[in-house]
Amino acid sequence: MFDGLSKTEKLKRAKKLHLEAATADTDFQTEAREDFNFVDNKQWTDAEINIMAEEKRHLMTFNLIRNSVELVMGLNEDTRVRFFATPVEPGDDFLCEVLNNTVDFVRKKAGAEEAEDDVFESSIICGRGWGAIDFNPDPKRLGHIIIEFPSIPVHEVKKDPTSRRKDILDASHIFWEKWVTAEDFKIRYPKHAAHLEEILATGQMSGPLASMKADDMFEMSPDLEDEDTSDYNTPLDITYFDRTKRMVRVIHMEYWQSYKRYYGFHPETNKGMEFEEKNLKKLEGVYPQLYGQEFEYVTVMDKKAKWLQFIGDRVLFDGDSPLPYDGFSIVPCFAYSDPSKRTGNNSGIVRPMKDPQREVNKRWSQTLNWLNNQVQPGVYVEEGAFVDQAQGEASLRDVGGTTLLTEGALIKGKIQDRKIPALPAAPMALEEAAQNMMKRVSPAGNPDLLGMDRGRQEPGVVIRLRQQQGMMLLKPLFKSGRMHKEAMYKRTQTIVVKFMPDEQIMDILGQTDRYVIQNGIIYDKQHGQQANIRDLRNLKYNVDTEESPANKSKRVMDLAVFMEMREKGFEVDPEAVIEKLDISASEKRRWLEFIKQQQQAAQQAQQQQIEL
Repeated sequence: MFDGLSKTEKLKRAKKLHLEAATADTDFQTEAREDFNFVDNKQWTDAEINIMAEEKRHLMTFNLIRNSVELVMGLNEDTRVRFFATPVEPGDDFLCEVLNNTVDFVRKKAGAEEAEDDVFESSIICGRGWGAIDFNPDPKRLGHIIIEFPSIPVHEVKKDPTSRRKDILDASHIFWEKWVTAEDFKIRYPKHAAHLEEILATGQMSGPLASMKADDMFEMSPDLEDEDTSDYNTPLDITYFDRTKRMVRVIHMEYWQSYKRYYGFHPETNKGMEFEEKNLKKLEGVYPQLYGQEFEYVTVMDKKAKWLQFIGDRVLFDGDSPLPYDGFSIVPCFAYSDPSKRTGNNSGIVRPMKDPQREVNKRWSQTLNWLNNQVQPGVYVEEGAFVDQAQGEASLRDVGGTTLLTEGALIKGKIQDRKIPALPAAPMALEEAAQNMMKRVSPAGNPDLLGMDRGRQEPGVVIRLRQQQGMMLLKPLFKSGRMHKEAMYKRTQTIVVKFMPDEQIMDILGQTDRYVIQNGIIYDKQHGQQANIRDLRNLKYNVDTEESPANKSKRVMDLAVFMEMREKGFEVDPEAVIEKLDISASEKRRWLEFIKQQQQAAQQAQQQQIEL
């Protein structure tokens, strides 16, 4: 993509690709912003607000969409899964358990689950969610690392316009627009700190790129504007620098770069081994002397992820991805995609519900306007009924006022109230039809399928069954969410195995009732196992999944099955029942110790009876 280009040419090329990606993503970003506005109660356009103001009508908003979004998020909470490493080679069970405990601790401390929930919520609203993973040295503990799991707003990521897959493995590049403060910029890029201060202080640039034109997406005047708006539309959406807020937009680009891999063959074992290109000549010279034959090797084309970070006028970082995982650090979560694959656009559950939601709001506003106009329909007055025509008309509009009438006006029926016209049934019928339509067009809008109250008492098993039926319609959403979580989990595992120091892993495991660590050896007192912490670096493992222990519905159902088996006379392990109880770990230990004591007492009593 950037082969043979200088830094200046590479920057121009990257900015051109960024502009193309942003342009291709314009339609989706417009729809996505409207989707979020509908969930956030901003459901009237500026044009509609002006029309309603002219007609003196109320802006009524009955947000039925948010309820559907919260319902899906609640189901997500109740259907969590847990990912864990399983050994490839026999005897590695204990090392996999150590890895799982370490990864779980890192994810919990960094709030990975909350970040993944934010990504999933974004995907069900607009169709896209973006998460990322990164790690940096811990400034407070030398030698340790900090792993972060940021959830990225949808408008900050621009993907390759040609990408169509949900895992973006077919994307050649991706952009992340990071707005950072000047202070954070100096920490991450200390070599460019003086350059940034020069720009923010003087509004002028120096260097070979200071003369780049506007068509290169960098221009002196708009980039250095001091204009300030509450939502950063002008300074933050189309520029690189904001002097007022002392912020800079760093464009983080990740892309694939092809390269050659070299594999040589050992003459004694005839097995292939990978080596670097720089060692090729050395191996070709040594092999004839050692083995009496020429060095044989093959080349295979492969690709690797690379990073390019830049601001308006210079490249900040250009090199291989520091992550040990083979892929981008930015992980997608897409809900629904264009089935024709002609576009890369996505959608969530909100988009088909917006038109019915607009209809609900408009019909309620229309009905309220009619009610307000018909509260005072007026009166019929014959000529000569008022003593003073002007005073009489004014007093009728004055609450508590006195109206002077001619003698006999009331008796003769010269004044009669107008009848309030009947309210048309059409607006309310349209409003009800719009609500029913919302249930039909959205997989999350049907309360019958999702177990919501239908106005009558039903057994819990019936409600649970209906929820499971509703889950069938939401399978694509939860499948995408699990794909995202699995990808994030695999990246975390790789960072722990490849980069986390032994001392940090030992600090995480700690000296507990189960683990004892001495001289780099981990002892499991509970199962009598031990392993060298260094062996974790060479561990081969797969990733499996199971129902999360936090899934209370699953736990309650399992507990009910155990209790029913016990009632029917089947033997049930008491420890398995205790494990399903929703109590603390210390209380579980006390119960397990009590059960063990009872079992020992029963065995002793039985032994005494046998002896007698």
